[in-house]
This record gives sequence, structure tokens and C-alpha cells, in this order.
Amino acid sequence: MVLVSVLSASRAGVAASALLSLNPAGAALEGTASFETGAGPSAGIRLPDGAVSSFALGFVLPPDYVAGRRIRVGIAWHTKASAPCTSVLAPNFISVARVGRRHITGQGLASGLLPSDGNMLLNASANNVTHLKYYEIRSPDGVTALQTADVINFGLFRQSDSIEDTCAGDLMIQGVGIVTD
Repeated sequence: MVLVSVLSASRAGVAASALLSLNPAGAALEGTASFETGAGPSAGIRLPDGAVSSFALGFVLPPDYVAGRRIRVGIAWHTKASAPCTSVLAPNFISVARVGRRHITGQGLASGLLPSDGNMLLNASANNVTHLKYYEIRSPDGVTALQTADVINFGLFRQSDSIEDTCAGDLMIQGVGIVTD
């Protein structure tokens, strides 16, 4: 749960409560994504440059979740590029299931998974320096309030073919945490 503490503390002056930490080693990986082990900057989900790569994770909203509270996914990441650069980590999909009803769907595959600051860019100041990026999770239909026991699966992909993705090295996802505020 160390990552969740870091995610909560990272927004100084803003009350945030930690829900849970997701294990990157348990992510579903597609394309050229892989899980790497090792010391220091070597461990995590590796999303290489110049290739299609994505990962997906899921969780269930716990009993202490307050319906309608904002939910964010915090991604702890770094790049192995040798100079400052920009990577694009874009929403791929979101799936929200609720027991006893059909899935909550939206207009598009990623409706309800939004970069918190309005863009998908990850700006690396230097190689192997850990940064944090948030994505807000909302109900895909924009109407139904999320609630306890909702099952949420989501995916993100490295859009390395974008002209905005200038990092020549691997993008490493070190940790994933879910917070509310």
C-alpha cells in the first residue's frame, strides 16, 4: 500500500482517501508490453517506443466507497530515454459492470476514462525519475453514479506513433493506485 500513500500525499493541501493499490505484475499486457523484474528502474510494465503496447487492470469498488465520489487512477511512471521528452499514455477502454444490470456503457470505448489534466502527455524531466499521472474514472454513460461493488476494468496504451511522443526509450509503469476525493 506504499503507492497509495504516495498518491494521497502527492496532492498537498487536498484531502484524498486511498482506496487500493493495483499490482502491475497482474496486468493484462498486449502488443509489445512486458513485465520486467529487477532492481531500481528496471521493474514494472515496459511499454517500448515505436511499437503498439498496452496494459489493462481491474478492481471492485470497496464497501467504504461513497457513491458519486470522484475516482482517480494514479500511474507512477518513468522513462528510460536519455534526455527530457514526452510520452503519450492514452485511454484504451473502460468497462463498468454492476451486479443485476447490464454493463454501463458510453459513446466510445474509453468514455469515462479521462486524463485529469485534460491531456495524455507524460513529461519526463530526465531518465529514471518517477512521475505521477492521474486519470479520472467516471460512469461511461455520464449519468449513472458509480457505487460500491461496481466492477471496473480499464486499459491504457502508449501512443508512440503520435508526433507528441518524443521519448526514444521505454516507458515504465511502476505502480498503479486508486484514490478518491
